Amino acid sequence: MKINTNLSSLIVQSSLKSSTNGLNTAIERMTTGFKINHAKDNAANYSINTKLSTKISGYEVAEDNASQALNMVNTALGALSVMSDYSSRLRSLSMQVQNGTYGNKSIDAVNAEAVSIINELYRTKNNAEYNGISLFGGLEQPADITFPDGTTEKKYEFMVEVVHRDTSKMTSVSSLDENVVTTGGSYSVSSVEEIEKAFSMIKNGTLKSTELVLANDVDYSGFTGTHVCANWVNFDGNGYVISNFSSTTVPAFFNYGSTIKNLGLENVNIDVNVDCAGAFGGQKLTNCYATGSISGKNSVGGLIGNAKGVVIKDCYTDVDVKGWGIVGGLIGYLDGNETFSIENCYSEGNISSMTGAGGLIGGGGLNAGVKGSLNNCVSTSGVTSSAKNGTIGGLIGSFSVSGTLNMTNCYAVGEVSSGTNSGGLIGQFTIHNPEKCSISNIYYNMESTGQNDTGKGVGLSSSELNKMVAKGLLPDYGLDLPLPDIYDTSSRPLYSPAFVTFQVGISGEDSAGIYQDLSFTIEGLKDLCYLGLDDEKSLEKIDEMIASISSKELELGALQNRLESVLEQVGVAYDNLVSTQSTIRDADIAEESSAYIRNQILQQAATTLMATANQTPAIALQLL
Repeated sequence: MKINTNLSSLIVQSSLKSSTNGLNTAIERMTTGFKINHAKDNAANYSINTKLSTKISGYEVAEDNASQALNMVNTALGALSVMSDYSSRLRSLSMQVQNGTYGNKSIDAVNAEAVSIINELYRTKNNAEYNGISLFGGLEQPADITFPDGTTEKKYEFMVEVVHRDTSKMTSVSSLDENVVTTGGSYSVSSVEEIEKAFSMIKNGTLKSTELVLANDVDYSGFTGTHVCANWVNFDGNGYVISNFSSTTVPAFFNYGSTIKNLGLENVNIDVNVDCAGAFGGQKLTNCYATGSISGKNSVGGLIGNAKGVVIKDCYTDVDVKGWGIVGGLIGYLDGNETFSIENCYSEGNISSMTGAGGLIGGGGLNAGVKGSLNNCVSTSGVTSSAKNGTIGGLIGSFSVSGTLNMTNCYAVGEVSSGTNSGGLIGQFTIHNPEKCSISNIYYNMESTGQNDTGKGVGLSSSELNKMVAKGLLPDYGLDLPLPDIYDTSSRPLYSPAFVTFQVGISGEDSAGIYQDLSFTIEGLKDLCYLGLDDEKSLEKIDEMIASISSKELELGALQNRLESVLEQVGVAYDNLVSTQSTIRDADIAEESSAYIRNQILQQAATTLMATANQTPAIALQLL
């Protein structure tokens, strides 16, 4: 028997600690409901449980996202349903009024209701939104670039799309010796220096029968020298732009006899005190355009000042042109001694002259025995003259024809200042041999030009002219034509992309998202305001709109099904993960309560035995 070491007490103490720890664990598990509360409880399952919790939280968010996306789609479908109903009513009105049993007053009443429906269609589309998001692309924006300071710059494009030629294998002009004659071949130019060198060599006769191909955009803003203006240049702009060319001495960038194609001259500023000023000059121009300002004396044009034997196709200008006499938006003076051809051209900008001016052509003629054609040409330019008796016209200032003229599908809509010799289309038009000419479909807008003359083109109202453009009877170059009063411009659809991503998965991969373009346009409806429902083409326009709405309903209906499927899939995945987590983490209360009772009994027994064991050393006193 030992006094210093009580082995029985130590054994009981160990059992008491074990039962107490077991009791505490059972109490923790029963109070939390979890059998894993710390990493020490089960390190592997604790890690798995953490990952499962992350995924479960992700699926909860994904479910909310899918539900909100479904609400958004349902909102869009509701708006489309309203638009579909309006469209059906519009189609019914069109079929009704085309029955041939309605008088003019009845037709006017039907068209008035149609305009109201059209404006409501635009309003419904423009105002359809969900949580501050425009559902259908919002309002249609003009092709302008908006800068941070709020200013805008118009974006210019070629009338015919250009595929850039590969100039990397061409010999560059910079590698040519100016003192050695070079004949034939195509040579690339990519800078102001190369262009000036090439023009100088052409002018000096050391570069002959060659083609210059622009390799990139070129900016003349830093050029301080005198531009070399050469004759007979063969220049392919290759779909690039020469910008900021400025001159106070040279009247044009090119000179007589030049052939130019696929070139844009932007922000040109020519202010000279000589005749024949124009952005390009030259003789044969294809798929070119010019913007900026031109000022000169006589025969001043936005594209060519004095045009002789020209062939111009698919060209346009947006230039403010000023001069003393014979000023035009595209051509100043059109020489009548040689055959000319001008097709698919238009002009914008402001044209002003002291004497004669025209929106497209300032003046000119066609002499006996000479042929000329002017087809599919338009001017929206405003034309003014400081002289009361100035000869000015919306398309041509003055034109005298003794030869053979073919002129079709032309019109003017720009404002023309009144004068004794002014006209909505042509200021002064003289035809000496009408039997040799073919002139048809030439019009002007009486409302916007402010003119009402006869014999020099047919005057139409805005509604009538725009109706012909909408029907394809006159060229439509995407210009802002004057609208009839019946059309509510405040409700015009403004279009912008509305590409939406719905994050309905739990990963960052593409498969976790659903992508949908909600945007569409009903811009073609504006044509109905010009045509009227009684026109045979109105049903075609309405059917196009109904097809557009129906197509979008089809897309969103399919998207609705996908989102509902996503909700079901997310719900199943969520339930399975929660079940898996429960198996790993949740405590069995029946099992834990049994452990609790067992450990409680063991603790009580150990406490009782501890008292007995602690009395064991005292027995040694009885031996003394």
